[in-house]
Amino acid sequence: MGKAPKQKKVTKKVLHPNSRKASQLTRQEAHRGRVQKNRAHASKVQHQLRTFLVWFQERATEELYSHDDVCDIIEEHIQRFDDELEEIRLAASLKGRQVRPHAAREDALRMVREKEIGELSGPGFEAPDLTDAKNLAAFKAWDKKMDHLSTFKMSKFRRALPSE
Repeated sequence: MGKAPKQKKVTKKVLHPNSRKASQLTRQEAHRGRVQKNRAHASKVQHQLRTFLVWFQERATEELYSHDDVCDIIEEHIQRFDDELEEIRLAASLKGRQVRPHAAREDALRMVREKEIGELSGPGFEAPDLTDAKNLAAFKAWDKKMDHLSTFKMSKFRRALPSE
């Protein structure tokens, strides 16, 4: 029986805060944080797009749509929070106080609504192109997977909305 191999002592070196290695580790950690934040944002945007497309697919029938019909469906989508906003206004009026109970939620819903109205009346609201028969068939056959999003075409629809 021979001697047992020596165990190396593993100790973590203490880095000087101004060293090159410390700044390299700081940059790496900042990079990881940025990448994680960007991934989370991209995931959120993709989830919102998928939710919109599923909602749109449920309302699409087998008939071909005109530009105005697609704009009508988009306006229906924009009005999806109107009931909740009305409930929040009712709750605020019943309290008899000056404090708005759900102010953050109300402001967020109002901002989303104004942004979408601005898109529809401005540069255009991006939605599936249901004015083309081949594209409509591809959209109806879509299996709700984001990997297969490229099977149908998205177009921007624009309409000047009457002032409210």
